Amino acid sequence: MDSQIGALGWEYNNLKAIRIGDYKATWIVKLFGPSEWRVFDLSVDPGESKGLSAEMPELKQRLIEAWDEYAESVGVIPPGGDPFATE
Repeated sequence: MDSQIGALGWEYNNLKAIRIGDYKATWIVKLFGPSEWRVFDLSVDPGESKGLSAEMPELKQRLIEAWDEYAESVGVIPPGGDPFATE
């Protein structure tokens, strides 16, 4: 993973993704997917058909941490969260 490239994150209705370099992690809610983080190497798998989470747990953790940083920095409100809560 090239540390010179920043993370790019996005979310919509609790569908989440984060990308750093060629690696991407996605979270798809149970209704549409496995409801867990899955990691892909887009340089060899642009169709996201072979998950790498089991083979690369450290990378998975790094991408999850990058997602958490992204979500905190932009103020992602989890489903059911109160955007006006003070605590």
